[in-house]
Order: sequence, then C-alpha cells, then structure tokens
Amino acid sequence: MLAGPYCTKMLADMGARVIKVEPLQGEDSRRMGSLPELGGESFLYLCANTGKEDIAIDLTKEEGREVLWQLISRADVLVENFLPRSKMSLDLVPDKCFEQNPRLVYCSLTSFGPSGPWADNPGVDVIFQAAGGLMSITGEPEGEPMKAGAPVADMSAAFLAVAGILAALYEREKTGKGKVVEVSLLDAILTVQASMITMYFATGRDLPRLGTGSPVLVPSQMFRTLDGYIAVSVFNERSWQRLCQILGREDLAHDPRYDSNDKRIVEREKLVVDLAQEFFRFETAEITVALEQARIPVIKVLSYSEVFTSPQVNQNAVTGTWVHPVAGQVTTVGNPIRLRDPADEWSTNGGPTAPAPCLGQHTREILAELGYSPFEIEALLEQKAVACHDEQYSTTHRKAR
Repeated sequence: MLAGPYCTKMLADMGARVIKVEPLQGEDSRRMGSLPELGGESFLYLCANTGKEDIAIDLTKEEGREVLWQLISRADVLVENFLPRSKMSLDLVPDKCFEQNPRLVYCSLTSFGPSGPWADNPGVDVIFQAAGGLMSITGEPEGEPMKAGAPVADMSAAFLAVAGILAALYEREKTGKGKVVEVSLLDAILTVQASMITMYFATGRDLPRLGTGSPVLVPSQMFRTLDGYIAVSVFNERSWQRLCQILGREDLAHDPRYDSNDKRIVEREKLVVDLAQEFFRFETAEITVALEQARIPVIKVLSYSEVFTSPQVNQNAVTGTWVHPVAGQVTTVGNPIRLRDPADEWSTNGGPTAPAPCLGQHTREILAELGYSPFEIEALLEQKAVACHDEQYSTTHRKAR
C-alpha cells in the first residue's frame, strides 16, 4: 500500500506524469491513518500520492479493463502491486501488456516474490520486518524483538523500484524494447541489512540485539545525559582517546582491556555501563559542544518537533507544503535527490507540484484524452465501470490550472 505509491510519487517528483488507477471505493491506504487535523483524510495517502492524477476504475468489469488497456498502450511505465493470483485473474501479466505496448517498462512490486510458497501471501511492513530478520536484531539485549519505527520495507522497496525503472528506461533508449522490473518487499528488507547479513554468513551465528549499539564500533550508541539523550560514535583510536579525556576518564584510555576497538567490543557490557555513568554527569548542550570540538560524531536525539526546527534540516529544504481541498494545508517530505547543472550554485530537489488527488478527480479528463466521447463517458459512469468523485473540486482545479 506504500511501496508502489511512494515509488510513483518519486517519479512524479522527478517530472513524470503519473496517473493513479484506483478501485471505485479507493485504495486501502485512504482508510488508514485518518487524522481529524487533516479533515479525516489519511496521512499515509497524502504523503505518498502528491503530484499525481487519479482515475477510478472497476477492473472487474470488461469496460473498466478496456480503459486500463488503453492507458497501458500509451504508457512508458506500468507500476502494479497486485498479489500474483489477483494479477492473473485480471490478465494483467507482462506478456499481455507487451502485446499492447512492446516499449512498456512493467514494474511489479510483490510481497515475497513472484513465485514460491509465500508468493500469494499478503503483507505489510511489520510482516516483512519479521520475515526478513530485522526484528530479530532490533531492540534491547534482554528485550523482545522490536519493529523499526518507520516502514523500512515499504520505503526501501519504493527506492529500489525507482532505480530499476530508471535503469530499464535507459536500456530501452538503446534497444527500443520494454523490460520487466521485479522488486519484492522481502528482498528489499534483506538488502537494507546487507552488512549485517554478511556478518551472519561469515560467523554462522545469529546476531544479538544491541539496543542502539553498533556491532562493529564501541562505543557507538545512545547515552542519557542530565536533560536528554545523545548519540555518540567513536570511530578510531584517536577519537577514543579524546572521548576519555573529555569525560575525565584518562584511566579508561590507558586500560589494556579497552585499547583497541576489538577489545572494546568484547568488553562492551562493562564499558558501556561505566561510560553511561560519566555521560549522565553532563547536560546535553555541554557535552555535545565538547565532543563536536573534538571532532567526535555526536548529536542530540531529536524529536520531530526538534528535527524540523533544526537549522540543517531547514537549510536542506526537504519538506514542501500544499493545500488539499479536504485536508487543507499539508506538509510532507519532497524529493531528497538533488540535481543541478555544473554552472549552477544551488541544487534543487524537485518536488510535488500538486497535492494528492481526490478519488477519481481526473476520471473525465483522462477518458476524454483517451478518445471517449461525452456520451461514452456518461455510459461508463452509469455502468459503474468508472467513477468520478469530487467533481466540484475537479472543475475548480481545472480552472485554477
């Protein structure tokens, strides 16, 4: 529900024209994450669908599928995230699509892969974090497996799909032929963990949960201060010596148990307890400034309210604000990819030019563009093969454009 929409949102951010095809009742994410602050609209839907047009089609009806086939015959890219059995029932398979459009790039986002014992199982992010092992290495050492706070599988699959689509489009420019791009959310969550999985295969041992700690650096984790939390990482021996000096613990710097990173990893538990006591003597601002001056990576653990008032995030200008006809003012993340000409001083991270569309907002316009007459459009609406909702907004939006 998020991987496909966010993939196409990023393509829209980069200048593609994206037409979202939804069932007449709307996709499931419209009914998840609704907030009264957004007029009852879903924050999941609003963040992942900016800059798109929207057509509502009943693909179970032959007349509805014909509209989709006409869209496919004109498209450069098709992105779908059906379960394999659903895709087969609609005959929405690559071979049929390439008959309609040999230059099509067909991107299929699946839960567990196009084949195999789990292929037809549905899933959401928590399922992939469990199936891919991420939950097993996340959490406190003596605690239970823990889910990462953000939808890691969905978002990583979206990014991989964008990369695959762009590579396929580039190859098409040379060969003139379309391509199938396949990304599963299970594979995406494994890819995120590539370094950890390499460690597993090298040692043959399951990895322990380390809380905020690192398996390859000690100390490299969160510590509590008198008034908050900081994240600190000591990445070489010079940094270790400087840290001990700042904490007033030169004895640790000269302790043979801790005079290399490998030894500190072995002695992690006792050393972290000692360091935690020292960090708790400082206020966040005091210790952060001291560590920054010593060129040791450090940052206060920020809440969202702090993140988006920080000077660096504001300098990066990664968010954008739009006005949605129902939700009102909506702020979300734009495109983090920055492109600039060599002669330009400033890069730009192109972002959405319009808010997420209402359900069926562009149905009439798209059908007319496909060659349907006003009479034929009305017939499709009466047959409930398509739907056009929020017509008043659609008309207002056309005039504004």
